[in-house]
Amino acid sequence: MKFPLEFDVLDLCTEELKAKIGPVNTKLKEFERDRAERRKVRKRTKMQAAESVSSPPGDVEMLDAGAPSSPVLLQAAVSAGHEPPAPSGLPLVDAKGKASAEKGGALEPESEYRARELAELQALIPEDLKADEGCSVSGLYELVGIVTHTGAAADSGHYMGFVKKSALHPVKVGGVVPVLATGGGPGPSSAAIDEDDEDWYKFDDEKVTLFPSDKLSSLDGGGKGL
Repeated sequence: MKFPLEFDVLDLCTEELKAKIGPVNTKLKEFERDRAERRKVRKRTKMQAAESVSSPPGDVEMLDAGAPSSPVLLQAAVSAGHEPPAPSGLPLVDAKGKASAEKGGALEPESEYRARELAELQALIPEDLKADEGCSVSGLYELVGIVTHTGAAADSGHYMGFVKKSALHPVKVGGVVPVLATGGGPGPSSAAIDEDDEDWYKFDDEKVTLFPSDKLSSLDGGGKGL
């Protein structure tokens, strides 16, 4: 069983509403694929940069099987919050993480991609939906909270709550915590989580523990045996 973490209700909408939210729905899915590709590029580049630091000067590292086969010298690591440079010989990438000659192959800060994405999405949202406070303009929903129950009746037994970490903490975007997520102050940023952190918290009465995302399927049927 695959526990559903994302829900697309587009097919449940009327044809009129589907025509309004369909373009945003499609574009958001495209952006998610692009973001995932950029995360892979950044992670691979940082790993290669770290390897270059630990290797003796002059050593030559080979790229992985998915990259060009010619050897390249990897560049040094960069400080946290900055985009890593693209080592010479790596495939050049564009705004979507695909082959391109843009900016010599280096990725821009993730905030710049997100700003362009937001502008593109805003242009696709009909004005009547923008004015409808609280409505979903995409038909896409993410599961962030779960309540389970074990017992013979609703007023007896045991209830537990599960909340996704990203619903409670600021999320780093491209390794940086957005200003809006921190409220402009330094405090919350210390508890920020990585963008690819999919783990949850388990609330069992007063006991709160970390709950790995790969265990979510065990909640089916009330989480018996947890």
